[in-house]
Amino acid sequence: NWSDGVGDSIRTITITDNMELTAVFIKQYTLNATAVNGTVIGVGVHDEGAVVTLIATPNEGYRFVNWSDGVEDSIRIITITEEVTLEAFFEIKTYSLNVVADNGTVEITGMANMDGTCNHGTEITHAVTANEGYRFVNWSDGVEDSIRTITITEEVTLEAFFEIKTYS
Repeated sequence: NWSDGVGDSIRTITITDNMELTAVFIKQYTLNATAVNGTVIGVGVHDEGAVVTLIATPNEGYRFVNWSDGVEDSIRIITITEEVTLEAFFEIKTYSLNVVADNGTVEITGMANMDGTCNHGTEITHAVTANEGYRFVNWSDGVEDSIRTITITEEVTLEAFFEIKTYS
């Protein structure tokens, strides 16, 4: 702006008396931040000395890990003194899958991880087979289908219930 407070960089002045004006300049710097599997707000061109809140938000099924400079807070305050370039890192959420089947077996297909966990959004199919002399009744969540497909979006614990066959 100008020393008299006018913010227009181009102006017309009618001189009627001695006058002194000073142009006041502020450096500006770019704050760049990128993200894969999430978004970042607060990026752009900012005045030197500006205090900017930079926020990394994960997409559904992901969690924030850290910034490329090692900072682990997804929300951070940056005072602009130079050009800044950062990247926000996210990783997919994983959930445990626990299936219990006394008096039978369960075959699970679609598991992406060998450690018994599933990535968010993984579609798995599990099929139950009763041991000899038993029949499948239902799952602990009330579903009566012995073969079912579910999409993993949280921790899952299921138990298959069986009953002994009876004959008349």
